Amino acid sequence: MKIIDSVNEKINDSTVLCIGNFDGVHSVHQKIINKVIQDAKKNYCKSMVITFRQHPMSFLNPNNVPRILTPLNEKIRIFKEMGVDYLGLYDFLEVKNIPPKQFVKYLVNNYGMKKIVCGFNFRFGYNNVGNIQYLSELSKEFGFDVDIIELLNLYNKKISSTKIRSYIKYGDIEKANDFLGRFFSITGEVIRGKQLGRKLGFPTANLKYDAKFCIPQNGVYSTITEFNGCKYASMTNIGYNPTFRNKYISIETFILDFEGDLYNQKIKVNFIKKLRNETLFSDVHALIDQLEKDKIDTINIIKKYLK
Repeated sequence: MKIIDSVNEKINDSTVLCIGNFDGVHSVHQKIINKVIQDAKKNYCKSMVITFRQHPMSFLNPNNVPRILTPLNEKIRIFKEMGVDYLGLYDFLEVKNIPPKQFVKYLVNNYGMKKIVCGFNFRFGYNNVGNIQYLSELSKEFGFDVDIIELLNLYNKKISSTKIRSYIKYGDIEKANDFLGRFFSITGEVIRGKQLGRKLGFPTANLKYDAKFCIPQNGVYSTITEFNGCKYASMTNIGYNPTFRNKYISIETFILDFEGDLYNQKIKVNFIKKLRNETLFSDVHALIDQLEKDKIDTINIIKKYLK
């Protein structure tokens, strides 16, 4: 996959493309991108995804930016694994003031656009004034096709990044995963904590996280942790550890059947299912008993994914 990171760069291929923020790269996004790849191959073109380095709301309404589902490097990895040929990666400010017609002309001239695939609510151009109807009119003028993908429904809800954020916020990880079409995950560096888990017989990797990203509701989760190409059953606590009266939220993962030093290493934690809410235990022994139960539950939940 070739990354185009300048609006001035042209390519010599004809393309089928799609445009969007694609936060989460969820099931509908995947359907659109797969359609782009499929139609490009059929028409002897190259597939192209155009997206932005930052969420557009960080420029349009900085005080109301949604929590990010997927870091940029993860989005790039997903696009590459899906088989996208070109990725147009821009700063939103580079294109936000381009009028709709001029923007479409730019896509045709710079990227040889032969078809654009988009959702039914696709908007484009300055102030989002361009819509599907106008795009269809421009397609006749500039000689390209438009393919509209309808939104998908699940649990009687339309699949959207907004709904996924809500599921994650309230701990409904299983529904979030269904909407995403894969496990929700957090990737971060392991930092030193208070090492309380080690004293309990449950040493944890304390994950450094960025508050601009989505973080699940406080509680204990069955997870799968990835490190150095290997996957491990794990259980992850998010919250204040009320038994120890912590003042700050932490993300701590106990990795089953793992020995080694993870400090300053990056790990990826995939969230599978919420086990329980955070609990204030009467004493440390009650906490250890519950952790043993959590461990058994995690083994039973994760075993089908790690065969």
